[in-house]
Amino acid sequence: FWWANFPRNELVPSVQALGPALPLVGMYSGGMHATRIPLARHRALAEYVATIYAKEIMARFPDATFRLGGICFGGRVADLVSQKLIAAGCKVEALCVLDYSHTDLYRFPGRLLMLFSSKSGDRFYAPIRWGEENWEKPFQSQPQSIAIDCRHRKFFSKDIAPILAQHVRDFFTVPENED
Repeated sequence: FWWANFPRNELVPSVQALGPALPLVGMYSGGMHATRIPLARHRALAEYVATIYAKEIMARFPDATFRLGGICFGGRVADLVSQKLIAAGCKVEALCVLDYSHTDLYRFPGRLLMLFSSKSGDRFYAPIRWGEENWEKPFQSQPQSIAIDCRHRKFFSKDIAPILAQHVRDFFTVPENED
């Protein structure tokens, strides 16, 4: 499941770049609305959206193992959905977030990939002190992190989408001997 903020601009290029080998279930994060509200209200909106999605996912796929992801605000929603699924006893084996970090990620027990745009001035990695000495120590499991040579809103451009897709595909693809 993947949470996008601007589905047409993010999901279509993602599906095309990922190809049929890695099917993507696209979800709307509510991120377009998040840009219009005060930062202090972001958590409440993300919690609301995550609660709805977590309930629906558990109802439709009660025994599934999940791989979740999202970009920016969608990453926050994916993180919150993962917390809700795990708290309900579901298995979330992997979480991938783009230009999102929060200290809540420290508790994620599965495989974690964080991708950051290297040319963004927003410093989406600041909450986890990415790049500082021992930044990865608080995480429950060793996270993977990659800087992508682009600006925040350019992850899905024609030249960057295939690079991003390869990282996501490599991360989410489970080797045959791990099934």
